Amino acid sequence: STVAACIIANEVLNGKTLDTNSHHLAKKCFSVGLALKHVCVIPDQSEVIISTLRELSRKYQLVVTSGGIGPTHDDLTYEC
Repeated sequence: STVAACIIANEVLNGKTLDTNSHHLAKKCFSVGLALKHVCVIPDQSEVIISTLRELSRKYQLVVTSGGIGPTHDDLTYEC
């Protein structure tokens, strides 16, 4: 199976937060025989979230999202 990870986080893009989730996912995928083929970091913007997840869903069998869901002022992921 092919896997893509989409990290949705302005705080990663502006350098305030280090993305450790994609590293953790890569190790987990490898340990169970899944091929992590793509990792991207995108901003908390509805149009970017929707278009990116649609594109990744067409290319990969499994898409994992991280970030973006939470009690923050810019939470858009669930709605998207």
